[in-house]
Amino acid sequence: NATLEKLITETQIQDEAFLSSIMFNRAYALYAVHRLKDAESLMQSESKHLFPSTESEQLQAQLLYRNEKYIEAGVRYENLLKQYQQSVVDAAKAAKKGKSGDEDADLKQARSALNEVF
Repeated sequence: NATLEKLITETQIQDEAFLSSIMFNRAYALYAVHRLKDAESLMQSESKHLFPSTESEQLQAQLLYRNEKYIEAGVRYENLLKQYQQSVVDAAKAAKKGKSGDEDADLKQARSALNEVF
């Protein structure tokens, strides 16, 4: 972590999105090679550089699951699923906006299809 902080300071990286990407990819690489404690530590200690994102939420859920914190992981996965379902409904609304037809019926059909899948 100190090396990464030194790199950021020395190169004077100012782009927050780029910093977030660096932090996420480093944490994911640690997770991928089964250095779970290091990945979890990085996610916590560098949270100031990490933007909330679906990917970071999913990685945190995976870390919790691998560390046998199943209930906490389940809650994270459930929240991710709800976000995904809402984004599908929002996309359906946006696609139907301005078109003729029964928007409510189409949204009900989209919700029904999601519930069948999940």
